[in-house]
Order: sequence, then structure tokens, then C-alpha cells
Amino acid sequence: VRVLCLGDSLTSGVTKKGSEFPYSTVLAKKLGSGAVVRNEGYGGTQATEMPIRLDKILAASRQGFDAVVILGGTNDLRAGAQAEEIISALLYCAEASHKHGAMAFVCTVPEMKTEEICGRGDRIREQRLLLNDSLLQELPMISGHCIDLASQFPMDLPPDDRAEFWSDDVHPTARGYRAFGEFIAHRLLQVLPK
Repeated sequence: VRVLCLGDSLTSGVTKKGSEFPYSTVLAKKLGSGAVVRNEGYGGTQATEMPIRLDKILAASRQGFDAVVILGGTNDLRAGAQAEEIISALLYCAEASHKHGAMAFVCTVPEMKTEEICGRGDRIREQRLLLNDSLLQELPMISGHCIDLASQFPMDLPPDDRAEFWSDDVHPTARGYRAFGEFIAHRLLQVLPK
């Protein structure tokens, strides 16, 4: 199985300390010895930039991919983007993946601590929830699959649990990324042909 992981710093695996623990490493192990998982996560990437990147990757890939895992929208929301712009970009990526013979798995955007502490926190939270609800509803209509990271990995945890899972206001710890990878692998294994 060949999998492409497309996204931002949550895909590259950035932590507060600057280390990288990409969930794709765990994903590859869980998918088995024949799995090839390519990580195309870059810090600061916005979902609205992903369609162009994905088109180039898909066009240049000789062997193609069986699945594309897409995690984006965090940086767009923090920059003040509307949910509709992000949804449009993510749905485009899902459709482009499908057209190239890959199953698309788009992740919901996890909670950010910045929703609570910045002046526009309520608006960011509102747009994130709208984005996630739209992904959960619309992806099945275009033969896509939604991986609900937001519900599975909340940030509102007791302080000790939060410190074990979240390294800062946005990024998980190594343990958190490991859990991301295990959860995403479980979802892919439910859907990908054996």
C-alpha cells in the first residue's frame, strides 16, 4: 500500500521543542512491512495552498498512491480564513486524489488552545467547528472519508493529561503524534482493500 500524507506542521510532526515526530512513521508501521508512506507536511502551510502542491505531487508520481491523508486548516483558521475557503480547498484535494485512483482521507482540525486565549478565539472556534461539521457531512458525498481527529483528541483535558498529549497550543507531543498515527492507521485499515 502506498500512502501520501499531505499537510502542515501537524503532519510534519513539529513539537514545542522543535523536534519532529511525524504521525506518518507510526502509520507506516501499523500498515505493515510493504507499506510506503510519504510525508509531505510543511510547517506554516495553509489548506488553500494544498491543491497546487497536491496536483504537482500526483502528476509527478509514477506509481501513484492508494490513499491520501490530508490534514490542513489550522494555519488558515489562525490567519482569519473563513471555513468555506478551507472546505473548498480540502474537498478539491479529496476529489483530485480520487481522480488519480487514491482514496482520500481528510482529517478534521483539532482544537487549538489559541481559541481560548486570543482576542478572536470565539470566531476561530466557530469557524473550526463549521469546517469540521462540513467535512463530516460532505466527504462521503464525493467518495471521501473523514477521520475525526478533533473529537478523538480534545485539548480540554486535565493539566497532567494535556501535558502528556499536547506540547503547546497547537502541536501534540511525541505521544500525541503516536496516537494520531495509530488512529489514522486504524481508519485506513478499515477502508483500504486487503
